Amino acid sequence: MSVRAKMRVTSLTPSTGETGEIRLYAVADAKTPENERYHRYTPSAEVRISIDNPVAYKYFADRIGKCVYVDFTEAAE
Repeated sequence: MSVRAKMRVTSLTPSTGETGEIRLYAVADAKTPENERYHRYTPSAEVRISIDNPVAYKYFADRIGKCVYVDFTEAAE
């Protein structure tokens, strides 16, 4: 089983070069039926990630204000 959250990329705080911290928050609006459904089941969530990978940094930097899906799947130890 996996769980999916819909989150908005809200900010990227640069550190040095192409590294930094990204913040994502659960979708908190009902602009679309999908957003309303995700908000109902995950009304509050925050993810903070420190990124040291230039490709990943650019991925998130290009998506400030946009939504992404976050999938949680059990991993082996």
